[in-house]
Amino acid sequence: LALIGIEALVRGGTLEVGAEQNDGASEIVVRAAGSKIAFDESIGKALEGTLPEAELSSRTAPAAMLHQLAQSLGGGVQFALSDEALVMGAVLPSA
Repeated sequence: LALIGIEALVRGGTLEVGAEQNDGASEIVVRAAGSKIAFDESIGKALEGTLPEAELSSRTAPAAMLHQLAQSLGGGVQFALSDEALVMGAVLPSA
């Protein structure tokens, strides 16, 4: 998630990473904030698990793998995009 956030900061900015454990789940949050956020729609689809397999590429494969890993553990990945920030998060159940 951090690498996706760094790539979105085409004009520089701030990358914040946070993690905590709550109610039997681990939560990871990455926030990329800057004057210009470049986030490819296909990466968002890969994070959500809605990108068709035929459309996987070297740019979308890491996001698709994150989705598959989270899903296999019973968790999930989500993101929110605005003009000035990209926020991505994952929730994974504790082992």
